[in-house]
Amino acid sequence: MSWKEQLKKGIQTATRSAELWVMNDYDVYQLITTWIREQARGGRKDKDEIFTALTQYLPEVMANLDGFMEELTEYEPSDGLSDVDWVKVAEGYEPEIEEQIEFFAS
Repeated sequence: MSWKEQLKKGIQTATRSAELWVMNDYDVYQLITTWIREQARGGRKDKDEIFTALTQYLPEVMANLDGFMEELTEYEPSDGLSDVDWVKVAEGYEPEIEEQIEFFAS
């Protein structure tokens, strides 16, 4: 397998793991949705602005999630937080972002 295929496989598997953890771990999901609500309540009304901030916030949250970090490093070669496509992971929260912006706009 070429280095390009290995890199692509690492990004795909790391990203998929992150997507599953952020949507299926109840505490993480609640933390992220609360964070989104606070962003909208605090005056951020632009979806792109909240989305961009979320892509920066997600790695901070996930770095503290032991199960996710174990999963990333479990197999050789191991993946890291930098192997995750955080934009793709954040896309799962677009409906929540839109909902909160709409709620606080009214």
